[in-house]
Amino acid sequence: MPSVFQRVWRWLRDFEREVQRGSDLRPLRADESTQRLFTPWEPAVDCIEQRDRFVIRADLPGIRAADLDYRLTRRGFTLSGIRQAAPRTGCCLGDVPVGPFRRIVTIPSALTETKILCATLHDGILEVTIGGRRGIGRGATE
Repeated sequence: MPSVFQRVWRWLRDFEREVQRGSDLRPLRADESTQRLFTPWEPAVDCIEQRDRFVIRADLPGIRAADLDYRLTRRGFTLSGIRQAAPRTGCCLGDVPVGPFRRIVTIPSALTETKILCATLHDGILEVTIGGRRGIGRGATE
């Protein structure tokens, strides 16, 4: 199977030939090959550190709760899921990434004994509040 770079290079070469021939270009479609080409992607996040909490807001428009997974691990907060491709009839530009995504956010080391206090998905924004105690570092004891 050709690598991603080989597929991109082949697509660019074929595109250049089409332009040189002056042929009519058909609209781009978000098919399986283009989905695989541009995945995985990372959603944008804002992180707000408070005294005994850490709030993560992730920009996830068009993501259903059923297609979303989040968890607190030793590496930090892991957010993953999949954005289903919406029908793009007549669309000639598709900037919205589709397919699987994953984002890992490091939790401040001063926050120990962390747990997810609450999580809400509203209007395409996932907000997760992680609580814990202020300590010397992750796993530290007082």
